[in-house]
Amino acid sequence: MGIRELTDCWARQSYEQGCDAVERSGIYEKRIISKLRHYLFELKRFRYKQMDGNSVQDLRRYEPAEQYEQIRFADIVNRLKNDDGFSPVKYMAQITKLCDERGLTESMTIGLLARGLRSFPSFLREMDVEEQLENILTERRIPYSIARSTEMDVAQHTDILVSSYGRDYRIWLFQNSKRGIRNTMMRLREERGKLPQGIHVLCPMNPMGANPRCIMKNGWCFYQTSYVKEIVDCIENPEPDRLPPYEKFIQGADLSEDGIQTFVK
Repeated sequence: MGIRELTDCWARQSYEQGCDAVERSGIYEKRIISKLRHYLFELKRFRYKQMDGNSVQDLRRYEPAEQYEQIRFADIVNRLKNDDGFSPVKYMAQITKLCDERGLTESMTIGLLARGLRSFPSFLREMDVEEQLENILTERRIPYSIARSTEMDVAQHTDILVSSYGRDYRIWLFQNSKRGIRNTMMRLREERGKLPQGIHVLCPMNPMGANPRCIMKNGWCFYQTSYVKEIVDCIENPEPDRLPPYEKFIQGADLSEDGIQTFVK
């Protein structure tokens, strides 16, 4: 079942019902689920909300949790995404378990759950784009391999890596909001490490912009299929000799634009 279809299942349940399902699975100790129910209550009676994309909005920030680096949410999602019963609650249960193992305080755990939920929509978008790329590349009979991992994101500034016809396409998925532009520009300027070689494909998306290029499903925001097809067009007809080199691109980079931008490193 694809990510978008999964959100249909989630939207029919409350977080309380999600807790019931995870508890029945027997994967986690009952005390972990009991703690999670308490934390959901503390998150604005969160347990009674439906598991849709609207439920991850307006979550409070706890600064110590924002700075905590010992739990990587992307690792949790990547490990759970193919499990039966993958859901926001199962994701939260794993965060709760890791916090419990580390002896973190209630305030820290609640702060990390809120932070993890704020990140959850971007993880879903990445998984959805990966699924769409696989489908479109296969339909067009374009030879490819595709990879997505936390290590690649952190070390190589690449959300999704597509290799085809002997070239590496490093796909960047980001919202070109003020915060998204600031963070992406820091990465582009190599303030967070050197960029790897390859063809870099920047794919901004702003649900609040004049040309959002996204669709809403059960409150979650996904890239339009037409947008992903444009990414595949870049792979199918690369014209690498016409792409600007990194040094030239970075001089006039404008991430406020809505369309795909490419450069070669």
